[in-house]
Amino acid sequence: MEKKKVFIWKTVAIVLFSCLIIFYVSGISLVRKYLKELPPLKTLEQYQPNLTTKIYDIEGRLIRELFTERRTTVTLSEIPVDLQNAIIAIEDTHFFKHWGVYLPRIISAMFFNIKAGHIVQGGSTITQQLAKVCFLTRERTMQRKMKEFLFALVLEHKYTKEEILQMYLNQIYFGYGAYGVESAARIYFGKHIQDLNLPECALLAGLPRAPNRYSPFKSLELATRRRSIVLYRMEKLGFITEEEKMRANEHLINTEKKLKAERHASYFIEYIRQQLEPKYGYNVLYKGGLNIFTTLDLEMQKKAEEILEKALSAFDEKKKNEIEKEGKQEEELAEEREDMEETEEIPPVQGALLAIEPQTGQIRTMVGGRDFYKSQFNRAVQAKRQPGSAFKPIIYTAAIDSGYTAASIIEDLPLTFQNDGEKWVLLGNTTDFFTLQIDTTTIPAEDSLEMKGKIWQPGNWDNKCIGPITLRKALSHSRNTCAIRLIYALSPRTVIKYARKLGVDKNFLGDNLSLALGTSVITMMELTHALSTIANGGIKTKPYAIIEIRNKQGTILESNIPQETEVLSAQTAYLVINLLKGVIKNGTGWRAKKLRRPAAGKTGTTQFLNDLWFAGFTPQLVAAVWVGYDDHRSLSKKISSSAMVVPIWTDFMIEALKDKPALKFSIPEGIVFEKINKENGLLTLKDDKNAIYEVFLKGTEPTTYDFTLNIPSLHLEDLSSTETPIMIEE
Repeated sequence: MEKKKVFIWKTVAIVLFSCLIIFYVSGISLVRKYLKELPPLKTLEQYQPNLTTKIYDIEGRLIRELFTERRTTVTLSEIPVDLQNAIIAIEDTHFFKHWGVYLPRIISAMFFNIKAGHIVQGGSTITQQLAKVCFLTRERTMQRKMKEFLFALVLEHKYTKEEILQMYLNQIYFGYGAYGVESAARIYFGKHIQDLNLPECALLAGLPRAPNRYSPFKSLELATRRRSIVLYRMEKLGFITEEEKMRANEHLINTEKKLKAERHASYFIEYIRQQLEPKYGYNVLYKGGLNIFTTLDLEMQKKAEEILEKALSAFDEKKKNEIEKEGKQEEELAEEREDMEETEEIPPVQGALLAIEPQTGQIRTMVGGRDFYKSQFNRAVQAKRQPGSAFKPIIYTAAIDSGYTAASIIEDLPLTFQNDGEKWVLLGNTTDFFTLQIDTTTIPAEDSLEMKGKIWQPGNWDNKCIGPITLRKALSHSRNTCAIRLIYALSPRTVIKYARKLGVDKNFLGDNLSLALGTSVITMMELTHALSTIANGGIKTKPYAIIEIRNKQGTILESNIPQETEVLSAQTAYLVINLLKGVIKNGTGWRAKKLRRPAAGKTGTTQFLNDLWFAGFTPQLVAAVWVGYDDHRSLSKKISSSAMVVPIWTDFMIEALKDKPALKFSIPEGIVFEKINKENGLLTLKDDKNAIYEVFLKGTEPTTYDFTLNIPSLHLEDLSSTETPIMIEE
């Protein structure tokens, strides 16, 4: 019997020993397997968290952040000691004592979790949490926990406690897209991390366990309770006094998210993204922590968006009322006819605004539409629309550079052209077919004179003709027949050459006389660029949006400066500027006089009222505004750019320039001033009620006096004047 007992115990001992050997060998094999599956040490050395790319305006104000994880890294020295202590108090009390894992905590957590029947307590140290977040998956398996255990040991061997704590505080998630303490401080308190006080630090420290549950934006009660627990733990560990704990508990918690999603300048952000992503790649742009310094003025941008939206909303409301009124009238008629039809729903009107600094080409404002999140189509740079009469400054620039002056007489008379198969031929200053000698050999007998584009009779917007007028008056009052006479005399190819020189260089321009009416499509960027060249004294500066790009180390990756090309003489540019000032002084842009500073510009309204423009400038800023429907439908039967678009431009310019001095356009050498009769362009006397000071390139001024005035006597001193006006305007 005794031998039998000994045998049994020996057998049990052998089995237990064998099991221990098996478990040991299996454990060693398993550990070796997991160690092989861990990221190599090189991964630790090269590890870089995803960082946020920041985009700034010209004044260094943050416009937008690009990120997959909103994160800004900071050093441990920048993080308040209260926050470091709060994290240690609530997450890992023995952080500075253990070697990566803390077995008593793991055992305790297992006991409580088994007792509760589900996970109620975590046993991971800060080091283990860092290993899980940075290098491992978040799956809840024994295999992952074992890897986490082992990797924590590796981290503790590789890094100091301070380095591990810094990595953890920059990596951990705090909710609302905030990774790391700096991003969390900005979202929850609108501060940088170093500016947080004790109660704010305690609140942040309580979030990583369950950011959504303890967020003050979701539950003030739970956030307050969690903060109290953190403060209690800090007091127990001697990090703060009881008095400090009590004061911190009394501190009111903010319930409003500080870092809201900004929607300003969305079209501009997309504009530069399209330039940068092909160059740097998605990962660098969204995860590389770049600092992008742009030319945009954020405050100017906000005003532009606000002013444009207000005007377009008012137009939509007015249009809606008009349609409802017309609909009621049609309903009444339809009831009589019994043929009711559904009224077509009118989409919201669209608009765009672009502003450039002429001396540098820097884009200050870009509004590509009303709502980027509904339509990403950028109407400031992508839309190709007819500019209408807004194209005329280019024609008049070509005319001035070809020898015309502001006093040159142009006939505002009816026109009839015939196409001879190769070109358009001017038949006469009339639209009366009976007085014209028309070559009928180019027109099939079965066709009328107006068919197949053989006869063209352009007219003015008001269907009237004034007669012989000065070049200045022709531009100020946007006389189409005068612009057509100019392009007919200069040739469309000459005008196209000047358009290319000034900045309209991306789109096809028709080699035909209708170019004078702005029938070829261009972009707002091209039109603004062309006027910018004139405003800058004939020096073309290439528009650009990015000044500098730096990587996370501060190294400059890209730097841009103005690119200048002289394409016009300063004298020609000034003469055109002076003509365009007349558009605001006495012409279709008169509503812009509200600006109360030297300004020039040109309106544009297309034939079927589907595009409204105003493009104008001061010495400091060039801006263009466009209003229309994306589907090219007519805006209204009774509307003009003068009434609709000029006020938008003016209100924007008032805000954009309110802190800038009212500068005059500089007068280059070789410019002379003469007093002329504004009706016939001849030199005149100071007693002439139609006398104005006009600007000329020296040698092109009139030499003939208007002697039709009924003046009793003519004295030598009347023929010359020493007056020098301060402002040269109509």
